[in-house]
Amino acid sequence: MNDPNGMFYSNGTYHLMYQYYPDDSVWGPMHWGHAVSKDLVKWEELPIALYPDNKKYIISGSAVVDTKNTSGFGKGNEVPNYSHLYPA
Repeated sequence: MNDPNGMFYSNGTYHLMYQYYPDDSVWGPMHWGHAVSKDLVKWEELPIALYPDNKKYIISGSAVVDTKNTSGFGKGNEVPNYSHLYPA
């Protein structure tokens, strides 16, 4: 795990995105991990947020909380969230 990216606070939860290679302890195709916390002490790791494609690695970046749905990822007037980007 390295290079924290896309840290934000939303609806009582802190979110941390970070780079890592889940298949080995050495450097490889970077993925973005996702962890959440209510108190910044205890963290719960969630499923991988971003996977590399066959052309490029996932490197540094950032995240935003799109409260006005300017991206259009939300449904109607709803604010986009993780479930809108990664439907079950």
